[in-house]
Amino acid sequence: MKKVFKYFGIFRRASACERRFPSGIVALFVSAIFAFCILISCENPWMQDILAPLYKETNVYVAGWYNDGISKACYWKNNTMVELAAPAGAVSSASSIVVIGGNIYVAGSYNPVRACYWRNGMFTDIHPIGASESYAHSIAVSGRDAYVVGSYFDGGGVWPCYWVNGTRTNLSGADSEAYSIFISGRNVYIAGYYEDATVIKACYWVNGGMPVNLFFPAGASDSGVNSIAVSGGNVYVAGFYSEGVYARACYWKNGIFTDLHPIGAPRSNAVSIALSEGKVYVAGWYNDGSNKACYWVNGGTPLDLHPSGATSSNTMSIAVSGGNVYVAGWYNEGSSQRACYWVNGAMTNLHPSGTNQSQANSIVLVRE
Repeated sequence: MKKVFKYFGIFRRASACERRFPSGIVALFVSAIFAFCILISCENPWMQDILAPLYKETNVYVAGWYNDGISKACYWKNNTMVELAAPAGAVSSASSIVVIGGNIYVAGSYNPVRACYWRNGMFTDIHPIGASESYAHSIAVSGRDAYVVGSYFDGGGVWPCYWVNGTRTNLSGADSEAYSIFISGRNVYIAGYYEDATVIKACYWVNGGMPVNLFFPAGASDSGVNSIAVSGGNVYVAGFYSEGVYARACYWKNGIFTDLHPIGAPRSNAVSIALSEGKVYVAGWYNDGSNKACYWVNGGTPLDLHPSGATSSNTMSIAVSGGNVYVAGWYNEGSSQRACYWVNGAMTNLHPSGTNQSQANSIVLVRE
């Protein structure tokens, strides 16, 4: 009698190979070959190259600055610091980092309010001619193009803008700021705010069009945005709204508002947003007498990151990989501000020895 197999409710006749060799023997044979490959890879460089993708690890990149008498832009890879060169004698800082195809892109400023970015350590000045100040807040890469978002001041107002490989495009609205960029497919999303009369309004721009307003609760006076992310066509934006003089953390999904402000805290802010496996992660801080670093998952109760003994702490950026939550920021110990990041609540200190001040502004995770 011929052997028959059932796959998802469909019957078929066994193949010639299956009739000659029982499935258990085939599985054992395949396992033996795989084990042999693993064994010889320990001695064979050629086999190591073939199997290398199986052994990729998550590398942690963090951008920020340290001060050893002058502020200097830098990034850390797996806790090892790399200084970013700026014009001689200039102060500098790094605000955002992205790593694509082995290339490291960092946005920041120098001297001290002129926008710039680095690619693999190579410095590029993007300060507009005639501007007195400019800022680069966030960077993203698509293909061979580096997008930097920020703003500049030319005496006539603060103008939101973005640069593509150093070429500037203005966004609509004077007295506005652009803080965060996200590229999804061919669409470029930029989040920030604009000033309407005396009211500051949270918004985002898509492909340089008119700002999309983000509405805040009745009774709130102002609102702003710090971070944007897009998944499946849904737009998530993290920021704040103000009641009186106090900022309160929140985020929007497709314009629908979610309040994150902890009950009883006078102030809070949401500074960074990330999406993973259907969950919304937001990093920020709340104040119950001092600023305390925290993050929220799906709008729940804030998860405290504040180090024991610190006088204050803050988060600046969040990333998630494999269910692990990475948050970059800083804490104060006495008069010293110290860069750090947390993984699932456990803190890693990045503060360089012999310096008094440092700060971590951006974190990305890369499988290499």
